Amino acid sequence: VDRKLTGFVDEFFGAIERVDQEKLCAKFRDISVRSAFFGQHGNIGRKCAKTCQNYFFTKTIRFRDRGGVGLMFGVEVGGAVKNVLAIGAGMSDGLGFGANTRIALINRGLAEMVRLGLTKGARSDTLFGLSGLGDLVLTCTGPQSRNMSLGKALGEGKELEDILGTRRSVSEGMYSAAAAVALGEKMNIELPICDAVRAILAREMNIDDAIGAILSRPFRNEAEPFTKAKAPARKKKSA
Repeated sequence: VDRKLTGFVDEFFGAIERVDQEKLCAKFRDISVRSAFFGQHGNIGRKCAKTCQNYFFTKTIRFRDRGGVGLMFGVEVGGAVKNVLAIGAGMSDGLGFGANTRIALINRGLAEMVRLGLTKGARSDTLFGLSGLGDLVLTCTGPQSRNMSLGKALGEGKELEDILGTRRSVSEGMYSAAAAVALGEKMNIELPICDAVRAILAREMNIDDAIGAILSRPFRNEAEPFTKAKAPARKKKSA
């Protein structure tokens, strides 16, 4: 809802005809509702979310009000990073690695998402909720996933230009990979899987070399801080 509608929430939704529950959806859906008005305009945000719930609730669709200051960060990070990881999951499938490898990639990819999200100020329940873990699993396993299908084609040895030339849809992970890695660098967060996908898409590395780079990373204790180790400061030479 545009901010120009701040004083017209009731009128805006009042202009929408009542949803036909039979035609809307025959399958169960569980959807998180988040209004951009939360935070600076908390009351308006809650009213928008509540109105969405009332207007679009059906027997098969349930909207959950997920308001809160840190939720927007989690939704943004989850929505961007999961597309990058789905390309990686598709590559794994295209190479014939199977379900175990895909699940391992999802697990380690979730760790990257959580690292970046928490450092950015996201709430953990958002990252482990529908817009985080839920959407990540769906995008990395669903046969209709645009990003996973792109990665699968790459894993099967097809050229990126040839894949894109036959598509009408957009694989968002192509563009968010570099952005996620850049944000990680800025915040001193390690994102090895996202960086590998970015490097493959940018033709800086082939898939086999990218896999080797990930598997050759040094062992570490998972309880250790997830930020990159900073180089020790140089001592100033005495005069």
